[in-house]
Amino acid sequence: MLQIKIHKILSVIVLMTTLLLAPALWAQSAGTADEAIAIALEQNGGQGKVLGVREKSADDGNRFYQIKLLLDGKVRFFKIRKQ
Repeated sequence: MLQIKIHKILSVIVLMTTLLLAPALWAQSAGTADEAIAIALEQNGGQGKVLGVREKSADDGNRFYQIKLLLDGKVRFFKIRKQ
């Protein structure tokens, strides 16, 4: 019974932390492709090889940079809002 309560409390803490941090992650935007690359690298722990950068448009018309990074044999994509 105590384990279940602890699990629920930890789940709530994780959820609240995620909700509090999410706006900060999405709030980052870049005016140039170089700025977008710097943000993507920062979000990736400062590591990775840039494989590509594209300027794209979302369905709602907002523009963003799509950054393609390689790290440890894995390709990751980052979307950085364009200013």
